[in-house]
Amino acid sequence: MFSDSRDPLGQGLPASVVTKCSRFYRDLLNIQAGRSVNLAQFRKRLAAIGVPRSEFDRRFRWQHSKGTLYLVEACDPEYFSQLLSLYTPKGVPDRVQAAQLGNSHRAPVSGSFLLVRRLEQPHPQVVLFDSRGSHTPFQQGRDSLLIENLENFLRFTEVIHYLKATPLFANEPQTFANVDVIYGQGAAITNQLHTDMIKRYRTVWCLFDLDLGGVRMFASLYNALRASAVDCHFLVPDDAPQRLTHSNRMLTAEDRTALARYRGLTHELDQAINLMRETSRTLEQEVYLLRRTD
Repeated sequence: MFSDSRDPLGQGLPASVVTKCSRFYRDLLNIQAGRSVNLAQFRKRLAAIGVPRSEFDRRFRWQHSKGTLYLVEACDPEYFSQLLSLYTPKGVPDRVQAAQLGNSHRAPVSGSFLLVRRLEQPHPQVVLFDSRGSHTPFQQGRDSLLIENLENFLRFTEVIHYLKATPLFANEPQTFANVDVIYGQGAAITNQLHTDMIKRYRTVWCLFDLDLGGVRMFASLYNALRASAVDCHFLVPDDAPQRLTHSNRMLTAEDRTALARYRGLTHELDQAINLMRETSRTLEQEVYLLRRTD
């Protein structure tokens, strides 16, 4: 764990220490938002609050972006939330107050939203999130399908038709009629506000890109849901091997190495990782909208 012997709110500390605290907090906000950070500096700041390198390696995963910048992912959402709570500097304004000071981007947005569709109710419903939780205009279903990209969400009936034709659901009594189809907005679905809602589903099917980003996102979501009863699946359609073979998105050597770190979470995720490494290719989920070639 980390030491709280320091004053994380910046009270009574020298200006230089408060500045370091603010930089650490900025790193945390960038990580939460999926933006790159200077990995070496972030490690130093964690070490300064008592987090050894071995614990850093256990608590975080990272992927090179460019230069000294890396995309960093928290493996333990609860631990990351504690860091954010403990090291939020005193007097951090809300978005409106920050705008009055001329820089609204220094403060996080006070809430969020997700869009949800169903076959029986195709017009998107909006779920709002704030500090009190989620607010929905409908009764949440038992099962959900998370779609990463907007094009697939807009054409969700085609996506469902495609999935129903795969052996994945051959033995499922599920007709998809009452499944909540959720637009994940990329990595935004892993926001803790959202995962608190996702935990209430019985089954969650994740239709993400077959690439390192999709794997990282699933791993983050899976870890956030691990303590709940939800059954979380990474979807690997039966024709994914053929589609990967014809893909022109090549798997980089760096991503090949990074993928191996995510093995062992679920059988389906392992299958996806092995397919990408075997074909040396990746896949964007929009190709599932193309007619089958087999």
